[in-house]
Amino acid sequence: MTTNFDKISIHKCFIFHNLVNEGTSAVAARKLKLPAFKIHNDINSLEKFIGEPLILRNQSRVILTEAGQNFAEFCRIVVESMPLIQQETQEPHDLKIATTHGLAENELPDILTKFQEEYPKIKIAVLAGPEYLDFTNPSIDVIIGEFLVNRADLTQTQLMVTRIVFVATQSYLNRHGIPKTHEDLRGHNLLVPLGYKLEPRVFFDTIEPFFQSNMLKSVCKMALLGKGVMAIPKNRLQSDETLFRNLIIVNENLQSSEVKTFFIRKRISSKAAMLNRLCEITKNFIGRNNLV
Repeated sequence: MTTNFDKISIHKCFIFHNLVNEGTSAVAARKLKLPAFKIHNDINSLEKFIGEPLILRNQSRVILTEAGQNFAEFCRIVVESMPLIQQETQEPHDLKIATTHGLAENELPDILTKFQEEYPKIKIAVLAGPEYLDFTNPSIDVIIGEFLVNRADLTQTQLMVTRIVFVATQSYLNRHGIPKTHEDLRGHNLLVPLGYKLEPRVFFDTIEPFFQSNMLKSVCKMALLGKGVMAIPKNRLQSDETLFRNLIIVNENLQSSEVKTFFIRKRISSKAAMLNRLCEITKNFIGRNNLV
């Protein structure tokens, strides 16, 4: 069962974390200066919300179920992040964003222009590329990219959904023919930005791309030069006048991958108010400009 822990209060996370660390409800209650029944009531409430037991009953010490282990790890992250809220009492002065090359080069400057009307003193750094889109760099405040699985410590807000389409120049298609099926793509030079997950995987895992790069512009340039068939999100094609004018979609009626883009930030952050506002601005911009 997959549970959204985001809806669970920090207070209950704190109680469960202490229960796990102390080993018994009696010791945890003494440490927290709470009546023991309060601990029991909170655990029952958590289990009801999550839909399965967190601890094994009739044991002298706390023994976690699998769900309990998952929730305990989430609570650990929440509790260890709590000092971040307390250590910065004044308004944040910087912001580090990680996203894809396409968003960094196209939509993000407009989004940040609107954002800085409200936060004019914030210094902003943008990192672009798939290598930054997983929070392994602890200094990153927000990611705009694909959903991160098994990360209950994050808040992930969906911004848009688009399809992956295959495109090529008319001159390339005149020389090599139009691929009408996925199997036809075996006879073409496939141009793919690094990090793209093409569906159906059982087919595309058997094809080695002719050209790959973590720089979207270089892949687009290769396509515009007539070097092959490129995989690209349809919204990116439609939002770039040069690409839209010079490249032809060749798989409009074929099943293809969907790309979902999310605004992702840490659940506990001293910059929460600022990040929530940036999320609102980003979502409004994408909706207003029909980036779907």
